[in-house]
Amino acid sequence: MRDGWRVLELKELCYDYKKDIVDGPFGANLKREHFVDHGTPVLKIQNIKPFEIVLKKMDYVSEEKAKELQRHAYKKGDIIITKLGLPLGVSAIVEDIEDGIIVADLVRVRAQEIDTKYLCYHLNSPVTNTFLNAQKGGATRPRVRIAAVRELPIVTPPLTEQKRIVAILDEAFAGIATAVANAEKNLASARELFESHLNAIFSQNGDGWVRKDLGDVCTLQRGFDLPKRLRINGSYPLISSSGCIDNHVESKVKGPGVVTGRSGSIGSVFFIEEDFWPLNTTLYVKDFHGNIPQFIYYLLKNFDLLRFASGTGVPTLNRNNVHSEPVSVTSSKFEQMRIVEQLNLLHRDTQKLESIYQQKLNTLAELKQSILQKAFVGELTAEIDNFSKKHLKQGGTQ
Repeated sequence: MRDGWRVLELKELCYDYKKDIVDGPFGANLKREHFVDHGTPVLKIQNIKPFEIVLKKMDYVSEEKAKELQRHAYKKGDIIITKLGLPLGVSAIVEDIEDGIIVADLVRVRAQEIDTKYLCYHLNSPVTNTFLNAQKGGATRPRVRIAAVRELPIVTPPLTEQKRIVAILDEAFAGIATAVANAEKNLASARELFESHLNAIFSQNGDGWVRKDLGDVCTLQRGFDLPKRLRINGSYPLISSSGCIDNHVESKVKGPGVVTGRSGSIGSVFFIEEDFWPLNTTLYVKDFHGNIPQFIYYLLKNFDLLRFASGTGVPTLNRNNVHSEPVSVTSSKFEQMRIVEQLNLLHRDTQKLESIYQQKLNTLAELKQSILQKAFVGELTAEIDNFSKKHLKQGGTQ
């Protein structure tokens, strides 16, 4: 710890911590029936992201109810912290949003004896995250008590040093944000290139290509009910709407096969090399009608099955809704195999690019945490700045 730096509890940085660090109303004080279409906004746990408040799926209370809950109000300059879920302690500063109320899963902090932005960086750092996770309770939904939040240890250098650290972090995080945006753009471009090529193949109407109903090209069949007690350590993998799952069974459908989500991850399409067992959350290709299975796999990947889902509660995909839809296909096995080989090669290249850009995103996320960790143990030095610039250059290339 550097000279002049202190470790203080969060409550020591407030004028009156019992009023300045508060959580939301409990029980009957704020229930679903109190919400209205317009009025004073209510922040919920899903609105709080690291360093950002996302205004989506907002709820509101009347002005009268907001006055009743004034103790749980937030205003510009406050910090909102999550005290439920994973990760614990996600924090953001209130900026450019209307004053409002928080729910019980959140904590509002109004600390006057510390730079607000410095504190927000600290609260989102591994230093604070480690402390909060050591205090958590709850088996299914981890949570921390308001007392634990008030007792959070905050590394507190002099105010001038706080502002210097904020300036360095602002610059580093702006660079990281640019690098992340570039990596995400490159990742999206790689995927779009494959999807564009896939669509171009199955949109053609050249020589040897004909329009047929999908049901004449392949027959989809609903998967099978299978209670968990019957899922044993057998030889054949179970396939759900999300793909292969850990359990195995002795029964099988002969592979290679093609499976798509019927409910849940509707429209996800999987090619299964081996024998397998499709669960009832899927549709599988029961009959390929003489077509090459992997050709049908790519056909269905391009088909946008999601648009045929129906149902208001849990949307499902009914095979009867898609069997009558027209598709363009070639009946030439030679042409089908040529297309499969071409798409396989492009898919492998796309996956390599996706892996590279995803690794860059992972590295940038780790870099943010590393910088935050070093900032609050007094190690934010010139070497750290050079280290971050090196990684930003690597992660930000187009």
